[in-house]
Amino acid sequence: MQTEYVTFIADFKIHGRLAFLSHQETLSLWRRVLVRAQVPLIFSQGYNPHPRLSLALPRSVGVQSDCERLCARVSAAGFCARTARDAITPLLPDGCTLISTDVVPGRASFYPVSATYQFILTRPPDPLRQARFDRCLRQLQAREPIVLLRQTEKRRQREIDIGPFLRQLTHAGTNVEVQCMIGPEGTVRIDELMHWLGLAPADLVEPVRRMAADWVSQAKHWQGEENLS
Repeated sequence: MQTEYVTFIADFKIHGRLAFLSHQETLSLWRRVLVRAQVPLIFSQGYNPHPRLSLALPRSVGVQSDCERLCARVSAAGFCARTARDAITPLLPDGCTLISTDVVPGRASFYPVSATYQFILTRPPDPLRQARFDRCLRQLQAREPIVLLRQTEKRRQREIDIGPFLRQLTHAGTNVEVQCMIGPEGTVRIDELMHWLGLAPADLVEPVRRMAADWVSQAKHWQGEENLS
């Protein structure tokens, strides 16, 4: 017997101490909240069943975000997104704020194509820092190669050109914003952005914030539970 399901989408913010949760810890937080809220989650089959949850754009530890997106496959029978939202909201810990919810029939996947990051400086840039920002802007406008060393999982380093991942840089006063492209080839890392901008954590008022993300979606309607991958 097939179980009809829908994809429950929860957009949320994460900030403060919760910004230091890892990707898996954030998923665990949501798994506990959804179970307590009695959301009818669809579980995988096998010896170690687990709920079908995903975070569409992994977040680096220590990065705050105004644009997180959780997708959960839930049983379609009698499911109401508004009821789920009302049950979830009071269960979320301080530092995690639900923005909106939605439901898509069947299976839906979301893929990020860009993200914008904000760096708030402790003080307005001095002439040297201003010159650094201006140089970064000229590199971006001229589409020059921006070659940095990236550390791999095996603690090795390789050269990478982050230029193709950079779309826009704006800076005014203590506010610096960078829009980054995301694709099959990957994207730029936060530490690489900070190295490029010449910034250190001590230069910032608060942890880096992901302000916005742009998504494309792909939906597959009304698949049976035995067809879940």
